Amino acid sequence: MNTDWNDLIQRHIAGLTTDDEAQRLSDALKTEDELADLYIRHIALEVALEACAASAEGTRELLTSPEMTESSRSKSWFAWRPLMAAAAGIVFGMLCTSMVFAYALPSASVVSTKVLSLANAGFESGSQVPALGVPAAAGEWSGDYSRVVTAENGITPKKGQQMLRFLRSDNELSSKNESSYVGDVVQVIDMHSLRAEMSGAEQMVELSAWFNSISTPGVRYEFAVKAATFRGDISDAPRLWLDRDASASSSNHFVVADSDLGTWQRVAVPLMVPPDADFIVINCAVVFKGSQLQGATEFPGHYLDHVEMRLNRSPGALADIHDEN
Repeated sequence: MNTDWNDLIQRHIAGLTTDDEAQRLSDALKTEDELADLYIRHIALEVALEACAASAEGTRELLTSPEMTESSRSKSWFAWRPLMAAAAGIVFGMLCTSMVFAYALPSASVVSTKVLSLANAGFESGSQVPALGVPAAAGEWSGDYSRVVTAENGITPKKGQQMLRFLRSDNELSSKNESSYVGDVVQVIDMHSLRAEMSGAEQMVELSAWFNSISTPGVRYEFAVKAATFRGDISDAPRLWLDRDASASSSNHFVVADSDLGTWQRVAVPLMVPPDADFIVINCAVVFKGSQLQGATEFPGHYLDHVEMRLNRSPGALADIHDEN
């Protein structure tokens, strides 16, 4: 199967594909059974994770509400374009109605999650994050120029007393004068200590982070969470992260920054973790969507807090139901 399908499906569900990309996916879904199965899994997991998050927060609006904000619409698979809905209809026609509705409206008993360890998840240690790109060791943050701060610019941390502020889209290892528009902060997660939690089988984890921004009239920014699993030595993480084909699985999600000082935006991605994965790389980013002709982008007031990893046990149930049909 084309290794780009995972990324294309994820962007399609988020409403970020072009018409040509959506048509390519729609055409392929009509003939490729393996792709249809993959598409179903992505849809079901997206809904299950949204339902779980809604239950945990207690304040998330219903996904089908017409009053949803732009950022929440971008995360919901109910907000498909007409072509997207048509493609989904092709897949849904292959399944029994009971299966579809079991995952379209998951109950608390279906979705089981457990928070997994993530080092300095809320930046409360007070240590500054080195601007050294992707770290070559587990359990530490690294990335582009940033600063750990307390409340400022009318923004208070999502949790605790501190949060990370993105400063620029480059780091100490960046090429001079290279045009860049993405500010990253990255952590490598060692999976060896977590394999007991994975029960020796392929499992789904949810990686999420909360973002906030000052008002930036006329300038668009996006927040993103990107993640991938790898086999190999953690010291090779910086090199492997840059090699798209090196990952065993990957996922990403982007939302438009809403510039509302009073609200934090949650960005989450589901990531399938093979039982023999050695480590996960999680990347949290702010993206400048304007024109950057030369040099690094400076971010006027964009923040990150409360990064989290959760084990989600619903994929096994999905696979069991699909096998029975």
